[in-house]
Amino acid sequence: KTDIPQSEIISQVIDCNNQVYSFDVLTPPLVFSNLKYSWDFGDGAYSDVKTPTHNYLNAGDYTVSLKISSDQAILSFQSTVHVEGLPQLKLDREARFCKGDSVELIVSG
Repeated sequence: KTDIPQSEIISQVIDCNNQVYSFDVLTPPLVFSNLKYSWDFGDGAYSDVKTPTHNYLNAGDYTVSLKISSDQAILSFQSTVHVEGLPQLKLDREARFCKGDSVELIVSG
């Protein structure tokens, strides 16, 4: 019997303007050989790269699944990724700018 170590999918925003995330699986070293990775990003896109990046087109919650397979075992993982929507600019009055004007925006939050 082989004990499967605790593992988890980790995700990180690498480009918030384009909603690009990187993915990896945090796991102790596996003794299995010839590992194959199968990622499902929850929006109809897939990857077979060990540490992929993915661009989400819409805000929302996505269930990300990973299957790692070898000749000895199949391991499956799942995680939810929350993709924030891009911020919307709201002005408290009608914007009036002329060509060549400069505008300073301060973003917070």
